[in-house]
Amino acid sequence: MLDRDVPKTPEPPLSEKVHPQAGDGKDGAAVETCHHLQERLLSFADPTRNHGINALMDQMLTAEEYDAKCVTLGFPSSQELLEDKKGQ
Repeated sequence: MLDRDVPKTPEPPLSEKVHPQAGDGKDGAAVETCHHLQERLLSFADPTRNHGINALMDQMLTAEEYDAKCVTLGFPSSQELLEDKKGQ
């Protein structure tokens, strides 16, 4: 069978990938925090907004917090997340 016969489904962006333990009750709060941090990081990546110099520091602090809390839970790094957003 040829590959072209099999319909390809596009892979979801990193920001939409579900954490494998998202349904686990004890990690639910941590996962929710990571989703919130992802949303904040992605809002900084919006090129249509002029965030200003203070937002740059906030973005750096948010990225550090996200990497410290979320990468160990299986989320992509902040760098991967922002690069995926640029590619869209």
